[in-house]
Amino acid sequence: MYLIYCFKNFLRLIKRQKGINILTFFSMATSLLILSIFLLVFQAMEVKITTLLTDSPLFIFLKDDLTQPEKENLINFLNSDAGVKEVKFISSAKAKSIVSQRIKGLDSIWQDLQFDLPTSIQITLKKEIFFNQNSKGTDLKSKLIRTLEKLPTVSEVIYGESEVKQLQQTLGQIKMVGLALGSVIVLSIIFIIINTIGLMISTQGEKIAIQTLVGATHSFVRIPFIFLSLFLGSASSVFSLGILKLVHYLLLENGGLHLWDSFLYGTFLWNSPFLPVELIVSVLVVGLGSGVTGGYLATRQYLK
Repeated sequence: MYLIYCFKNFLRLIKRQKGINILTFFSMATSLLILSIFLLVFQAMEVKITTLLTDSPLFIFLKDDLTQPEKENLINFLNSDAGVKEVKFISSAKAKSIVSQRIKGLDSIWQDLQFDLPTSIQITLKKEIFFNQNSKGTDLKSKLIRTLEKLPTVSEVIYGESEVKQLQQTLGQIKMVGLALGSVIVLSIIFIIINTIGLMISTQGEKIAIQTLVGATHSFVRIPFIFLSLFLGSASSVFSLGILKLVHYLLLENGGLHLWDSFLYGTFLWNSPFLPVELIVSVLVVGLGSGVTGGYLATRQYLK
């Protein structure tokens, strides 16, 4: 009975303060939509960077005159490494064929040149090796490269180390920007709720005073306002996700407009998926948590 009466008071607050509630709702929804858009862009960039990292192979050039057993032993050693996803042997003839396919007109040049391309092994590393570190804090990828460089059968190890580090640093910077933006949006939503609830409390001053005089407890007076902040937070987060899903469907999932197709083609947003479940839940939690926090702080400040 107690909660039912509080819920009825909450419904009265919605009906009697429609203008304030609508303004607050759209203000919160706009903030959460900005956060959702950033999460969508960040997720697309993370997928792109991760793909670039994992698609960057490591090449091992072998010494000349290796016997077949030595080559097989090296390939078996690489396959046994926990960080190696795939090992591909490239013979000298295969290397010539690959270069000729990529650079047209080299067939006649190969006939004039009196040397062969070195035999090599292409190694594709697992995704985890780029982000996980062992107990001593040594990068697993660097450790693997150092191990390969010391092998007597290996002539040279080639890997785009600087490019990979730059991509990893970029991903880290994006995460820091996202954390800062998320913090600002959470604080702005809490500020909006505090001011909205404070304004409602001031307009309900006489009614609250009468309730207090007839014996209403502090929780009885506060709960309808906290219900309202909870409702605004949840409704605005669901609304912002719905708008983002609609825009994503129209522009990225459904083929979109031809103008947008040509504009987005080749960028990290092209064919990017919608937010994963964990990020959707994060937006909902931010909306709910910020709303409840703002409502609690407002009632603590204005209802004494």
